[in-house]
Amino acid sequence: MKEDLGRSPFLSQVVEIIPCINEYKHTLANFKKWMKDECVPTPLSLSPATSKIVWEPLGVALIISAWNYPLMGIFQPLA
Repeated sequence: MKEDLGRSPFLSQVVEIIPCINEYKHTLANFKKWMKDECVPTPLSLSPATSKIVWEPLGVALIISAWNYPLMGIFQPLA
């Protein structure tokens, strides 16, 4: 980052690296809770059945980042 952006190592850590690490820690701490199946009410017409929402990945995502904050722009949305 020093060579590309002229940014000091301290500023790079404070602005880019530490927020990315905190985002990943938050994601890892809450991932099981976010992916847990969610029970929802079942319509009376389907009476003996039960209903739940099962979270599944949908596919591929494209992440495009700005040149001035490359790590934060790529790795935070990726988390």
